[in-house]
Amino acid sequence: MQGVGDVALDGETAAAPGQSELEHNWGGNLEGVRARPIRLSRPEKLVYSPHVYGPSVADHDFFHAKNFTAALPQIWHQHFGFVSSAPIIVGEWGRWYDEWKRGRDSSDVEWQQAFARYLRTRRIGSFYWALNPTSGDTGGILRNDWRSPQLKKLELLASLEATPVRQSPAGGGGRAAVAKACTSNHDPGSDSPVATCSKWCTAAQAEFHCSWCYCRACDFC
Repeated sequence: MQGVGDVALDGETAAAPGQSELEHNWGGNLEGVRARPIRLSRPEKLVYSPHVYGPSVADHDFFHAKNFTAALPQIWHQHFGFVSSAPIIVGEWGRWYDEWKRGRDSSDVEWQQAFARYLRTRRIGSFYWALNPTSGDTGGILRNDWRSPQLKKLELLASLEATPVRQSPAGGGGRAAVAKACTSNHDPGSDSPVATCSKWCTAAQAEFHCSWCYCRACDFC
């Protein structure tokens, strides 16, 4: 489920009732989940997927503050990071990176570095936009020759954990496989924080939980 933007009122944008006034990016607003979370009969089918962009794609006032990156984690938490009722995977984020050296503003680089830190700290999976170099407002992981990579972008992405993806079992009718044992990349001798992982220790969430956490109190670990 992708996020939304702001609500249009008389030609102006404004937050919906009960939501913050911290300018939302289109696709990045999940604040409605606080009051009206989505409930499915099969909750393992629900993933919230905000889209998050920096100043040159979606400019906001908070990007112009001095040392603006220091305030961003709290803003992201307000917009979508608070969600705990279902997994979050950022569906889009990205922008020009080492290309800024050829005359572009460096704020997009600072924003991406800050967002990568946030993803690592929160252990949120993501999909980076875009591979192709023809994305006019972000550039691509590939350069214009469609062969050479943007090495700085690859270095940034290499700092992130892989987003877990499970294939459906043969004949499973499209249902995702449920882990039968812990497949975590984390050291089995060291538990993940219980407060972080305990809410995912259910059969419905096992396909996500078991590649992100390690908890000896969990039936799957």
